[in-house]
Amino acid sequence: GDMVEQGGRLSLAPGATHRLPATLTEVLLVRLDRLEAEARTVAQVGSVIGRAFLVRLVSRVAEREEGVIESSLGTLQRAELVYPKLGVDLEYVFKHVLVRDVAYGTLLRRRRQELHLAVARGIAEMYPGAEYIAVIAYHYAQTEEHADAAQWLEKAGDHARDTYAHEAALSYYRQARERLEKAGVDAAEMARIDESLGGVLNNASRREEGLEAWQRALEVHRERDDIEGQAKATARVAFLKMELGHDEEGMQLARDMLSRIPAGVLSEGVARLYFAISLIQTSRGDLT
Repeated sequence: GDMVEQGGRLSLAPGATHRLPATLTEVLLVRLDRLEAEARTVAQVGSVIGRAFLVRLVSRVAEREEGVIESSLGTLQRAELVYPKLGVDLEYVFKHVLVRDVAYGTLLRRRRQELHLAVARGIAEMYPGAEYIAVIAYHYAQTEEHADAAQWLEKAGDHARDTYAHEAALSYYRQARERLEKAGVDAAEMARIDESLGGVLNNASRREEGLEAWQRALEVHRERDDIEGQAKATARVAFLKMELGHDEEGMQLARDMLSRIPAGVLSEGVARLYFAISLIQTSRGDLT
């Protein structure tokens, strides 16, 4: 009823202009609203997965048979919202990133978190390879499952660290640390993250920040009376002190720590302490 024919030409009826969507986002919202409920749900689940999404994963997350999902995807394709991409597994892609964003925006916050959690668990079970760790971590990071999010963010940090992606590793570790704080976990887990942070910061030549992280870890080990943890952390602190020009202070820390360890005890921490002392002596030209 918004179009009228006059003199062989179509034009807008009076007042119709005010009922037209003003932006592309509104156009897409109207298109999504006109879909049947099943197709709209598939579009929303796909939007949580990403710009591209596998039919198998959508089926798992939406808890629908793949045949039902494919039927809904056919509806979405006819609406020119998605298109198929052939590969090892059947995959669909949103026609434009804005289509995905609009579909994602129709979800309430709680429902988004539920779907992100289901996606994270689904990918972890279906695709356990290391190449999916960052994706799983991303989806967990969109939820309130702090302990699980911390676990996967730490794994993503380890993977990034091992591939020398320092900035990515730092970001993951810091997010993991924040989640551990919210989860109220044992302090030893916080110390482990700080040690990982300190190692990456040192590798990135950000030694002052690295020293702060290692000192936080050392303090936790002291509070827990963990001698081996203290030995390892002290060795790293002593080394970083040397790197920052405070070799005497580093030497004293390492020797004081060694004096607290019973004679004859051999461990990785003790070995690290002796190694740190030897490095400091070498840097000073003192080989006695």
